[in-house]
Amino acid sequence: MTAPTVTQVRANERVDFSVRVHGSGPGLLYLHGFGGLACGDFLDLLGRSHTVYAPEMPGVGGSTGLDEVRSTWELALAYHDLLQLLDLPEVAVVGHSVGGMIAAELAALWPSSVNRLALVSPMGLFVESSPGDDPFALLPTEWCQFFADQDSTVARRFADPDGSIDERVTLLVDRATAAEAAAKFLFPIPDRGLSRRLYRVTAPTLLAAGGLDTFVPAGVVEAFRSGIPHAQVSTVPEAGHMLPLEEPVQLSKILDAFLGSVVPARHPAAEGGARA
Repeated sequence: MTAPTVTQVRANERVDFSVRVHGSGPGLLYLHGFGGLACGDFLDLLGRSHTVYAPEMPGVGGSTGLDEVRSTWELALAYHDLLQLLDLPEVAVVGHSVGGMIAAELAALWPSSVNRLALVSPMGLFVESSPGDDPFALLPTEWCQFFADQDSTVARRFADPDGSIDERVTLLVDRATAAEAAAKFLFPIPDRGLSRRLYRVTAPTLLAAGGLDTFVPAGVVEAFRSGIPHAQVSTVPEAGHMLPLEEPVQLSKILDAFLGSVVPARHPAAEGGARA
C-alpha cells in the first residue's frame, strides 16, 4: 500500500480542509473524533479496499475556518462542499465520535450524497436518562479515560504521546484543538437539532459501539437506532469510546462487512416525525 498523501482543499470562502488520503478503491469519507487523525493504522486498514479521504475538522491541524463556522448547518455545508470538490457526489461515510454527528448531519441534510453510513460511537444526541460522561471535563492528559483499558499502551500513549518534547507538545496541542473544535458544536448540550433530522437518513446505516463506552452509552446508541429505524447495531463488548484505536482490526472487519455487503434498497424518509 502506498503511503498516505495530504492535500489542501478550499471548500468555500470560510473553510480550508487538510485532507489525508489513504489506499485505493471506491471513495470513502472518514470524519474523525476526539484527538484528530490519530488513527493512522485504522485508516490504512480501511484503505485496503477504499480510497479513504480523511479531512481534519476546521480548527484542527492544517484545516482552518473554525471561527467562521457559526452552526452545525454551516459545518455540514463545508463538508458537503468538500465532497463536491473531491468529485464524490455519492459516497460511503464513516464518522467517529463528533465525526459521527457530522456524518449523520450530512446523511440527513443531503440523503442522496451518502450511499452507506457508519456511525462509530457517535455523539450529537442528548438522552436525559442516559447522558454519558462529559468529555470536556477531561484534560488531554486524562484522555486515557476514553479507553476501556486505561492502562493499555495505546491509552497511555494517547494521553502522553511518545517522542521528543517538541513532538509531544505538538500532538497534545493538536488533540486539545480537536476538543476545542468539538466543543463548539457539542457543549453544553450536544443535540443541536440532529434528533429532529434523523428521519431523513435513507442510506443503509450501521452503528458501531463500544460496550464499555461511558461517553456514548447504550441509551444514546439506542436513540440513534430508533431515530434511523433501518439502522443496525454492532457492539464490541470490551471496548470504550476510542474504537478506531482500541480495536482497529475488529472495527475494520465490521465496517468491511457492512460496506462490502450487497447494496440494499435505500429506505424512504419517514412520512411522519419531527421536521428540522
